[in-house]
Amino acid sequence: MMLWLTIACRNLFRNHRRSLFTILAIGFGFAGVTLFSGFVHYISSSLRDMQIYGRAGGHLTVLKKNWNAPGAIEEEASFTDEETALIEKVLAEEPNVVAVSPGTGLSAILSNGEASSICYGFGISPSTVERIRNTARGLLGEFRYYEGDPLSDEKSYGIGISRGLRRALDLKLGDSVVLAGPTADGQFNAVDCEVLQIFETTGDQSDRSLLVPIEHVRRLRNSYGAQQFGVLLREGVSLPDMRKQLTDRLAAEGIQVEIFTWEEMSHFYRRVRDMFNVINRFNLVIVLVIAGMSVINTIGMAVMERTREIGTLRALGLKPRGVLVLFALESALIGLCGTGLGVLLLLAGWLGMDIAKPTWIPPQINVEVPLQVHLVPEYIVLCAVGVVTLAVLAALIASRRAARMEVVDALGHS
Repeated sequence: MMLWLTIACRNLFRNHRRSLFTILAIGFGFAGVTLFSGFVHYISSSLRDMQIYGRAGGHLTVLKKNWNAPGAIEEEASFTDEETALIEKVLAEEPNVVAVSPGTGLSAILSNGEASSICYGFGISPSTVERIRNTARGLLGEFRYYEGDPLSDEKSYGIGISRGLRRALDLKLGDSVVLAGPTADGQFNAVDCEVLQIFETTGDQSDRSLLVPIEHVRRLRNSYGAQQFGVLLREGVSLPDMRKQLTDRLAAEGIQVEIFTWEEMSHFYRRVRDMFNVINRFNLVIVLVIAGMSVINTIGMAVMERTREIGTLRALGLKPRGVLVLFALESALIGLCGTGLGVLLLLAGWLGMDIAKPTWIPPQINVEVPLQVHLVPEYIVLCAVGVVTLAVLAALIASRRAARMEVVDALGHS
């Protein structure tokens, strides 16, 4: 086998310029695809962390049975005070549950005393949200998407408003406002609030968004209930198994629920993931086609130049299969060299971005965040195997005609 490899290496560098350009084409294509796949992995993992930790949605979200049934009113989609307390008790007893974040939607009117605006908010448990965010690793653990002070349980009247709502009511940090809305039994109520933070958000309701500590929402609604519970689990726990276990436990307590995973709750994540997967596959196909055509051209030219040599080898007893093996080894070496160059270029690009630390403004955040590329070993290996395999197949396609030639015809080729 070493003899075959030695011959293949010598043949490979007979026309070193052609081989070099083929290796360069494979290398740069490999680096481009793997760098983009690393960017896709960065986007996917960031969106996952944003859903689980940044929004404190946890790995699982517990909702009331038939919460989105047609015609269901808000109270039918909310847990009662007794159900809320029981759910919190059951979840606290689960050893795999790290934190439970109750939440409830809010439709109300916010007034600064001179002007008012309809707003849509969400009641959160500030201490639980902070605890969940602090468990995040990497970028999200340091990311701050608001200006001002964090919401707190102790200062439950402190709220956060979006920049759009701040502009609509001409508010600033520290201003006092009045939040008014319906109670759980259909009455009208109002509570005083203080603007503690101004946060970034996008979407159809970005000009009307606010965050309120859930205790203050409960004062407004005169109800202890909640609409959902975000459940943060220990790493490595099976989400389907935990979903079934929690559903059965709550059903045994007389509470019918629906539990969704973080991925099911994040439509934006699924759309972005599917879009980037399509783009990634498209790029991979383009690179593979370029690499395949380059190898076919290189091996095809080598076959034409060495037809007499092939005839001589056949006359000395080399079988057609041996001709194919010889060119396949040459092509495999080209693929391996191109892949090796691609890995070096990938590491150089990754290191360069790590040193330069570029930033960008992604959708739905509106603030600059670091632009990163992740190294994904399994994808790198998969691409390397794909490139080498394609190179070998391309060589077999380019050399099969020479392998089938009659010895006399090959020796007389000019």
